[in-house]
Amino acid sequence: MAEFFNGYPLGYEDLLQAPLLTSKNSETFQHGTVCRYYGMVQNQLQPKWVVESFTTPDGGVHYTTLADIMSNQLQPDFEQYKDLFTAQAYFCVGLPGQSPWLQTSAGQGLDHHFADMNSSKRARTDDDIASSVKGSGTLSNGKGKVSKHQQLPPQSSDKALAQAKQAHGLDGPADRGCNIMVYHPDVELRLNDVVEVMGVYSLSPDLADEFASVGLAEGTMPFAETLAQQHPSSLVSELHCLRVRRINPYEMCRALPDPSLSQRIAALRTKAIDVLAVPLGGDRLAAEYLLLQLVSRVYTRAASKPLGVFSLSLQNCPEAAVAPDTLSSSAPDAGARASPTAAPLSCFGAAVKEAVASLVPACVALPLTVDMLNSEPLRPHTVRKTTTVDSLMTTPLQLAAHTQLLLDATLMQAGQLERRGIYNLQVLGTLMQQQEVEYEYAVYNLPLPSDVPVTILTMGKSLLHKAVDLELPLNTTGLISEAPVDDDSLPAIRAYLHQAQQLDFHIDVESASWINQELMDARQELGNSENSFHNQLTLGRLMAVSWGETSMTKERWYQMKAMERARLNRLNVTRPTATQNAEKVVAAYCG
Repeated sequence: MAEFFNGYPLGYEDLLQAPLLTSKNSETFQHGTVCRYYGMVQNQLQPKWVVESFTTPDGGVHYTTLADIMSNQLQPDFEQYKDLFTAQAYFCVGLPGQSPWLQTSAGQGLDHHFADMNSSKRARTDDDIASSVKGSGTLSNGKGKVSKHQQLPPQSSDKALAQAKQAHGLDGPADRGCNIMVYHPDVELRLNDVVEVMGVYSLSPDLADEFASVGLAEGTMPFAETLAQQHPSSLVSELHCLRVRRINPYEMCRALPDPSLSQRIAALRTKAIDVLAVPLGGDRLAAEYLLLQLVSRVYTRAASKPLGVFSLSLQNCPEAAVAPDTLSSSAPDAGARASPTAAPLSCFGAAVKEAVASLVPACVALPLTVDMLNSEPLRPHTVRKTTTVDSLMTTPLQLAAHTQLLLDATLMQAGQLERRGIYNLQVLGTLMQQQEVEYEYAVYNLPLPSDVPVTILTMGKSLLHKAVDLELPLNTTGLISEAPVDDDSLPAIRAYLHQAQQLDFHIDVESASWINQELMDARQELGNSENSFHNQLTLGRLMAVSWGETSMTKERWYQMKAMERARLNRLNVTRPTATQNAEKVVAAYCG
């Protein structure tokens, strides 16, 4: 069956008619429903042994692929069941920082089909689930009617349940997550991959009896450890994959290619700058630098240094009050540490995030304050202290590729950084300089590559100024307001950004010759400035791809140099003591 689905083209419309599974509607899905799911791989679980088929004493043949059959039902004899294979299990969560427009686009045209299937809008009863499990071919364990969903066994304590939820970030108000079972041996997913899954929705009510039968009392395997590898469907949805593929977050909107897009790049580029310039007070230079970030990606790495992205610090940001919309979830419980994602943003930071989120699939904004840095660790880590299973905690820096990260430091106040705060700063600095995040497991640390452009909003010099590639003081010329929403223009702008980001850029021999001469002339004036050379090559590449071009031209190179000239001139005016050689830099690099 999996081969049947994999054989269809990616754009096959009939497959897209399947309902979209989300954390909001999973309660209404029936067992055995074929549905779609979009998410990010948050953790890789232990592989599971699967018996492909078996014969019962009455001679019946039962196939167990794409179903949950408990071991106490089968009582398998490994001498008898030769057709054993392993299925890889992954725990997925919704795309972190997913923009509202992307959720709407992903489910557009699907909700009405789902509504027809569930027009009664009633909750499933015990009889419904019992009959759906029976109809799916799952064997009964002979213990009577199964309970609604997969209820937790009575032996489990509240403390154990809390630990189990915490192990996968299930104790928050956000995404429930989804377990996906991959049966195809050629499919290997990695942490933080964004995936599109077509699969069979599964409920495992008999699993509660299985938990009870093994006895989860003191002295046996802790309940939290069991749930770390097998979540009950009352906490986590489960899909048995018919088809799974890695995708770019832009592909979740299912937009069809627009042949006329290449003819409108100049107009769309201008409109994108218009959207970004509004919350920046009309500063089109800052908006253009931000645009170059939105089309950037790590296209290769040289000596562990990522090529293709840059970090940006926007300085002289206006002092703003806390945004009211970010206050609702900011108050922690009594005696609890503040969550990094629960702290409020400033009005300015919220406005910039809204503008960026209107153009890209995912944008995460974190308030860069002393309290945030001293709170929970930013890098992914395990909960080994509560279980003996390496289960990753969901943390703010476990992000999918091409997620835009905003650090709002406009609310920064004087305070004392604790050891954890200093370490969190180091983690952010490593992300900005190396595009790498170190994952902390029980007995080792695993550095994993990232592709997350970082922008810092600050009123002065940032705590991370040594890790920043480019600094730009804002020059606001208008009022700070919300980003405009143009329903007709925004989809085309997003398609333009996606296309520009995926362009295969190259520098031919002739272009490499005159670029090398330009850099050599600048080096004679300033001495060794490797970072400056790297930044100019990165900006030149991004300037070209932002115009839809795949090779470097002198026009785009000098356009980039003009941008740099304007930026360095601002630094010279804003911080003359900090940039004493700014005039020399402008003369050497920008002509």
